[in-house]
Amino acid sequence: MTKRKNILISTPTRREGTRLMIRAIAAYPDVSLNWRIHIDDDMRAASDVEWLFSRDWDGIVLNTSNQEIPKQCQSRGIPCIDINDETASIPGIPKIRADNPALAHVAAEHLRDRGFRHFAFCGFSDQSWAQERKRGFCEAVELLGFSADVFETPYQDNDNQLRPKTEFDWHRSETENISQWLRTLKTPVGIMACNDLRAVQVIDACIDLGVRIPDDFAIVGGGNEAFRCEIRHPSISSVPVNFHEYGRCIARTMEALLNKQTDIPPEQLIEPTDAILRQSSDALAIDDPLVARAVRVLRDANGIGITVDQLVRAANSSRSQLERGFRKYFGHSPQTEIRQCQVTYIKGLLTGTDMTLYDIALVVGFKHPEYMSVVFKKLTGESPGAYRDRLAGS
Repeated sequence: MTKRKNILISTPTRREGTRLMIRAIAAYPDVSLNWRIHIDDDMRAASDVEWLFSRDWDGIVLNTSNQEIPKQCQSRGIPCIDINDETASIPGIPKIRADNPALAHVAAEHLRDRGFRHFAFCGFSDQSWAQERKRGFCEAVELLGFSADVFETPYQDNDNQLRPKTEFDWHRSETENISQWLRTLKTPVGIMACNDLRAVQVIDACIDLGVRIPDDFAIVGGGNEAFRCEIRHPSISSVPVNFHEYGRCIARTMEALLNKQTDIPPEQLIEPTDAILRQSSDALAIDDPLVARAVRVLRDANGIGITVDQLVRAANSSRSQLERGFRKYFGHSPQTEIRQCQVTYIKGLLTGTDMTLYDIALVVGFKHPEYMSVVFKKLTGESPGAYRDRLAGS
């Protein structure tokens, strides 16, 4: 009988996403049969090197800013994967982390799809992952033909210690600073917060100012920590990291290390999933009443059975008026928006149900799944089956 491998996963497990990631590792083919997974959620490995290396680990997954630990694993010949999102890659040690610019692109597109034409970003100036999200958001907004206002403060204190997420005085001070910044923004504005903690501070600042959320200030966070997003009113929209694929990638890479494969990518970035819509961004920032009526009808129906002529009648406008309005707010025709709305609904059915492509095609109004696949791939760059496989379980 093959001896099981002792694999240490050293990372805090209080976040829902981390627990999902670990479950995805355990569910990877043959892992439960071949591995014995040990969870170090107190992060003892980062502070007690003697304890760490007194055990007989076959492989280690590390989430620590102390880069000496993975380097020592490397020097001792212990297969190691670095999943810390703040540190630079170490040659010879695979790094797996979120694709932060891509996550920010999803946030920008989410706000654009709701009709916003003013954008802003609220982040942390001393966190590399937050800087990546800022650059990604600003880049996406510029590609849409706009620009973004930016507000940043350090997350570390004067002693270079990370702030406790529950530190009341710091939270209150940050909220006051954000309130001052919000007063300078043109409204209606779509704001991305670098993570859900920052989004809570933006929400609280908006509440203190007495402004309308989401009509004047729409907010979307990053990471989709559901408990954090749902303890505020209004609840906070957020872009999730695909922790299911994160876990599968870790398991796949560790298997490759254990088998002494040499073609392992030095860094693998995990793409996000679509934004989770909650109250904080559930608005249409469209000041053209004709376009707003048409879009509301379109989205209420998820694009199913909707034609451009129906939108024209719903908006009580001419076809040319509606065409100009859609191109002004969305940069494309009403027909393209209908298809994009259908594709968004298809994505939800692909990831949230076990329906076959044939049944999904019928629900969305396509007579043939082949044609649905053509439309889906044209707008997303991948087939419905590939999309489902990539995001399965996320």
